[in-house]
Amino acid sequence: MPSGVDSDEDARDLAECRAPWIVMLAAGAGAFSGVGGLMLALESWLVVPGRTTLARTAFGLEALLGVVLVGMAIQLLRMRVWATLASAALSLVAALSILAWNLFALSRGLFSLLGFAVPGLCLLAAVLALAGLGPARRASSARRRLRDRGGSFGLERALAGGAAK
Repeated sequence: MPSGVDSDEDARDLAECRAPWIVMLAAGAGAFSGVGGLMLALESWLVVPGRTTLARTAFGLEALLGVVLVGMAIQLLRMRVWATLASAALSLVAALSILAWNLFALSRGLFSLLGFAVPGLCLLAAVLALAGLGPARRASSARRRLRDRGGSFGLERALAGGAAK
């Protein structure tokens, strides 16, 4: 094959490896819902009197889910299929757990606007992450095609600790 065709294919494959706007939007919604989950955990920790073991566990899980959602938003931008599926699943788990905690808190007389806003944002992040599944699959196949044609981004050496110089 002429090198012009190879360079056109490489350019097309490299373009497919870039995150499209839907994935960027999903990552933004995921990061924002993670920060919202952290804020909700902090708010609950500061407001709830007489922290029982159940409350401390719920606050810890909310905070942990918030941190993991922010981390998954970063991974989502790398255009990996596993990150897309994990981000959607974690967003759904976060939405359900925050909603369950919010309903429990409401039954005890504690109202929080964040408790209603964050689950909706988590659901939006899950839907957007699932919408980014197609571009992530295309990016994975483009990376495989580039690797098959001998394309290297220097990541192998970096991941091996710089041993092969």
